[in-house]
Amino acid sequence: MLEPEPPVEVEPQAGRRTDQLSSWSLIVLGVVVVIQLLSQFDINIARIGERFHVVGKMVSSAASEDQPVRADVKDILDIDAEAKSAYAWSYIVTKTGRRPQDLQSEALARALEDAEDQLQTYKSDRAVARRVMILRAEDGEQPLMAVSADRKHGAIAPPLGAFDSANARQEQEAAAWRALFSYRHLQADANPEEIARVIKSHESIGWYTNLALHQLWLRAGQPARARQYLANANRSAFESMAPLMLMYALVLLVGLAGVTMLVGLAVRALLLRGLPEPARESIFDEFAMPLPDPIPPIDRKLGAGDLFNIFVVCMVLFVAISFAVEYIPAKILFPQAFAALNSHAKINALVAMVSSSQVLSTIVALVILLVYARKKGASVGREIGLSFDQPLKNVGAGVIGWGISLPLIYAASSLALRLFPSLPDPSNPAIPLTTQSTGLLAHVSLFITICILAPIFEEIMFRGLFYQTARAKLGPWPAIVLSGVVFGLVHPVSIVGSLPLMLLGGVFAWLAETRKSLLPGMVAHSLQNTMSFLSMLFLS
Repeated sequence: MLEPEPPVEVEPQAGRRTDQLSSWSLIVLGVVVVIQLLSQFDINIARIGERFHVVGKMVSSAASEDQPVRADVKDILDIDAEAKSAYAWSYIVTKTGRRPQDLQSEALARALEDAEDQLQTYKSDRAVARRVMILRAEDGEQPLMAVSADRKHGAIAPPLGAFDSANARQEQEAAAWRALFSYRHLQADANPEEIARVIKSHESIGWYTNLALHQLWLRAGQPARARQYLANANRSAFESMAPLMLMYALVLLVGLAGVTMLVGLAVRALLLRGLPEPARESIFDEFAMPLPDPIPPIDRKLGAGDLFNIFVVCMVLFVAISFAVEYIPAKILFPQAFAALNSHAKINALVAMVSSSQVLSTIVALVILLVYARKKGASVGREIGLSFDQPLKNVGAGVIGWGISLPLIYAASSLALRLFPSLPDPSNPAIPLTTQSTGLLAHVSLFITICILAPIFEEIMFRGLFYQTARAKLGPWPAIVLSGVVFGLVHPVSIVGSLPLMLLGGVFAWLAETRKSLLPGMVAHSLQNTMSFLSMLFLS
């Protein structure tokens, strides 16, 4: 008699990896990318919705038609950087006795020109109008004259037009500017102390308050008091710009080293082509020859489908958590209490909400990833590089990777501005939060959120999950390119800002591929975010 064959052990369904990408995950990601593309090219989604009678009317009714369009925060910061540069030079002149007057006047002229350009586009932006009036007065021009469309013909948009409103506070401020700037000297019936009180009451003027008060007391016939405020403006500008210039000098050195590294890598890659893998003898070899995979493809427990599903689920939960934490309390649960807060308190409350949502999103993503990996019997460190082996080498690789990314970012930004010169480039929502928040607690919370948590979360999502998915399906270099493109597209900026982000995401993916770890990308990402955060903080 034949012996019965032993039963074949079937692997439990729960332990099998999924290599096929699910249609629902692809649809969700496609919808997100399409929405971002529409917004980047300034296509009115609400109007599209109205044509199909879906959600367009809801979107349009939610936005107030009376709400004026404001200049972007980045454009305001550019004006402020140039204006502060002029007065920082003035401070240096005072302290050293040197007289680089050309640099000072050129910086002031650039700031005024940029402010006038912004006022042409955003005629109702009071922040820009204040800057135009004050900088004109400092430059010896008529502060209240209309802006010329081409600086020679067709005067349009007088600065005081931004204050045309039924709002009593705006009318009071407009009256103060009119009393201050209508003549070279204050009229007899003008009350300089009252004008000073109105100017100081508008905290949004910030550093320009010193310049406005300089003009006030100059026109009131009190030159000693005017010089005091001018000295305050000079000192404050220097204190803002000096650390910023030192930081930019350091970034320039790192960028130059990055250019050297790029050239060296290109030469090394050409020399290594077609040759057997040599020993790693230099820093160039660490990047020209990627480390071997920590786990063979056949032994992976998390397939491309598993990784992609986790990526989409975590991104959807991130949006849901952000909406729940940042929108529901302010708009649904406590709208009256939130509306009663002053502007700075509102911004600080938003900072707390954004920080809380980022903390919660990062924890949720890690929990989902670890639970799913445990269910499949997978090692997260080996599967997606969420490990901290060789920490010193990987931190150093992150610094080098950041240096390599700097010239690429600059080149991509220049190219984007040339290709899309008239396309608006909205700033990241973190910029107004950083520039308008006050207090040490708010700034520390933002630093942790922007410079630590965001790099950890985004590297896990885009270089851990999405890149590994694309790599399994397409191979390393196509996956590097695709992950960079998707990383740039999902950020809330226009195509002008997306191109540099695409290259940045590609560099981070290349670091993950080369070092087989997410730590270098996290370090490079954190350095880039820290530089941007400190720049905004110093300027504001």
